[in-house]
Amino acid sequence: MQGSDLHTLLQGLEWLGQGHRIKLVTVIKTSGTTPRPVGSIAIFSDQGQIAGSVSGGCVEEELLESLVNDSVDKPRVIDYGIPQQGAIRRGLPCGGRMQLLAEPLHDLNELTHLVDMLKQRRLVLRHLNLTTGQSQIESVSQSQPFKFIANESTSHCFGPSWRMLLIGANELSRQLAQIAQTLDYVIEVCDPRTPYQEAWNLPNIELVQQIPDEFVQHSKPDIRTLVITLAHDPRIDDLALIEALKTNCFYVGALGSCQTNQQRRERLAEFLTPDELQRLHGPVGLVIGSRTPAEIAIAILAEVTALRNGKLIRS
Repeated sequence: MQGSDLHTLLQGLEWLGQGHRIKLVTVIKTSGTTPRPVGSIAIFSDQGQIAGSVSGGCVEEELLESLVNDSVDKPRVIDYGIPQQGAIRRGLPCGGRMQLLAEPLHDLNELTHLVDMLKQRRLVLRHLNLTTGQSQIESVSQSQPFKFIANESTSHCFGPSWRMLLIGANELSRQLAQIAQTLDYVIEVCDPRTPYQEAWNLPNIELVQQIPDEFVQHSKPDIRTLVITLAHDPRIDDLALIEALKTNCFYVGALGSCQTNQQRRERLAEFLTPDELQRLHGPVGLVIGSRTPAEIAIAILAEVTALRNGKLIRS
């Protein structure tokens, strides 16, 4: 499964390659309550097609009507949420304000290059001159916040799809994988144990039959990768954790009680530095009283979502 931004850009690339005119719409500024954060994107084609989303559906229809036959060939800012006489449709149901940038995309080579870089799991910074409409892209090592300078430029960092590596193919893994897919994670599952391989029943998520440490090594975790061990068997989990904690991946978590977590840390201390071991999240997930596999999966996703959004301090 692909991340939402990559999917949107791939669809735009297909339309552009078919000879259609397309426009990239980006949320550049918000205030109050708004449906999508800054940096959210959608692509509109001259055939009345939409990929991606810049709202919860409250502005896409009007945008489509205004952009399908739009002859403006330079980037322009569109405001929503400003009460204007005769412009009731520009209001937002949530009461906030949102500014969008509508930008014609012409360069098939640039869009192809951007998509290829994202497929290679590279962070890409795209600069746009709002006066000339010219853009350029560069590979960067760290994610950067969206930057908008009125009447001058934007800088938008596109990252590779968020990826979740799950160790252990049990019922919790199934629940977590299915819910995480709805959040646009690319899911990979590993379990070398035959009984669990035979019982795996999610055909759209491949189960890798590999030793966990080799699986992590070959996956090459990066800053948009999460590694979560769920086998509840130290012979399986520890191997993956040792390899994952030596990388710069975004999150490493392990299932288990507080006592299990302490015992795990004592074992891993023989193979990891204190700084590496400090990165381990365990017990994995927020404390919400979860007991069933589905509830535990929600607790795990709640924790990683809070971390991604800067709402939870890393342990």
